[in-house]
Amino acid sequence: MKQLSVVKGSSFLDSTAISARVYAIVQMVERSASNMQAVVSEWQKRSKGRNELARMNSRLLQDIGLTRAEVQTEINKPFWKK
Repeated sequence: MKQLSVVKGSSFLDSTAISARVYAIVQMVERSASNMQAVVSEWQKRSKGRNELARMNSRLLQDIGLTRAEVQTEINKPFWKK
């Protein structure tokens, strides 16, 4: 019985401490999900931009100051690379 009272008295089982820990974990998960959403969104933007570059003709590329070689270098990058 003495051992049980030690466990009951520990801060781990204190409902306020548990609630604070759970809340902190939930916040970390939410931040991680939000960060992941931002990363995926950036990857999608890169992919879309590279696809648009790949479809541009020489005149359009000249207008924006890019060569076909520069475009090839850019569109050959994986979506996760800047």
